[in-house]
Amino acid sequence: RGSFGQSRFERYYRVVDHSPDYWKFFYPQARFLEQEIGFGLRYAKISHATLECRLNNPLLTVNSLRFFAGDARPPSEEDGSSYSDTMITEADVLSGRTQEILGRELERVAREEQPAFIHLKTTCLPELVGDNPTPFIERLKNESGVPVLWTSKTRDPGTMYETMVERMLAEVDFASKRDSRAVLLAGIPTPEAGREAAELLKGLGLRVVGTLFPRVDFKGLPDMPTAGAVVWLNPVGWEKIDDGMFLRRGLAVVRYHPPYGLAGVRAWLGRIASVLELGDGHEAAEPARDACGTGIDDLRAQCRRRTVALIGDPSDVESLVSTGRALGFSVAGLLCELGFQVRCLVWNADGASRTLRRPKTKNGEGTIEFVPFSTRAGLDRELGRGVDLVFSHFNHDPRLEAHGLFGFTERVFELGLEGMIRTGKRLLERCAARPFPRHRAYLTPWT
Repeated sequence: RGSFGQSRFERYYRVVDHSPDYWKFFYPQARFLEQEIGFGLRYAKISHATLECRLNNPLLTVNSLRFFAGDARPPSEEDGSSYSDTMITEADVLSGRTQEILGRELERVAREEQPAFIHLKTTCLPELVGDNPTPFIERLKNESGVPVLWTSKTRDPGTMYETMVERMLAEVDFASKRDSRAVLLAGIPTPEAGREAAELLKGLGLRVVGTLFPRVDFKGLPDMPTAGAVVWLNPVGWEKIDDGMFLRRGLAVVRYHPPYGLAGVRAWLGRIASVLELGDGHEAAEPARDACGTGIDDLRAQCRRRTVALIGDPSDVESLVSTGRALGFSVAGLLCELGFQVRCLVWNADGASRTLRRPKTKNGEGTIEFVPFSTRAGLDRELGRGVDLVFSHFNHDPRLEAHGLFGFTERVFELGLEGMIRTGKRLLERCAARPFPRHRAYLTPWT
């Protein structure tokens, strides 16, 4: 796999092949979002692959057809790019023509389309037969001036994308005197999240003069040369984009946990204020909290009647409870902030029976308890004990279907306070969609 880590499929089958797997619900997948960058330029994509490879890797946007929930890639924006395949065959491999075919396709695209750059992707078979596009890349750069961004199975894609962004930054004529109140907002998952973040930053006296990642179009940001800082909204998945490229150009960089929920928003604004020396920024979230009116309080009143289960071994539960690198935020903490009663079912091979509970709070937040189990029957019993919703990375989970339960993943959560309200409503809808109790007796058991 070269520089790529183990996929969630490999982790799943490794567990299934070597140990009982009935307690596993948590299979996080590291996200490498640099591969989703849209450069805002007219460029060409070339895939050096077999037709079999192309057809066995469909970019399905229908999530229900995936084994793991949340695996479907969202449809990308129109970025003005063209696409072509070399579609090498077995005959091409046996005759040693694969490298020649690649060279011809690169030259054709550079000559006929004259793109701003070419994004070349080489797949498994070209890697195995030893195809090396480096001579063609150098020749195109020298003769036609068309740069080639090359990603492959054995090359770190982060470095390749970073090189392209670095080249684009070098073309920006940054002002010698910067506006300390002008910032670039980076890592924006949705337009709604970007708009709310910009409003929150106004509370610190900052104004957003441009956005970066996943879209990188510096020519469309006329005020970018005056910016004094880059503020990351959600840095999770963008770890391979190094802050050094911005620091070298005199931009301060704020990279912190993403602002999920009220506590997350306060911490995010406080961190920005600290790094940019703006005083105490924690109170800047209060106007946004007030603007939500009774929405959060009404939502908590409904969520308090529901119980959400987080299930796994101690390591899995720790990842779901703590604010770590796996997800960037605490699933349990945000559920409690919404008002849900959180029940962590912890697999314990020793069969320990101690249950831990956090006392109820006065501000409407939910409670959290830790309940051990050690057998399939024990897990099944806990799933039937008042649980309304379960965190699971499986699309169709027979353990949940046996109780008419719906699952959810970290993808359901949205940033900001408005996003928090939308998240709570979405989770409540899933709770309410369960079959009536009298119908659940006819569901197929899994034990």
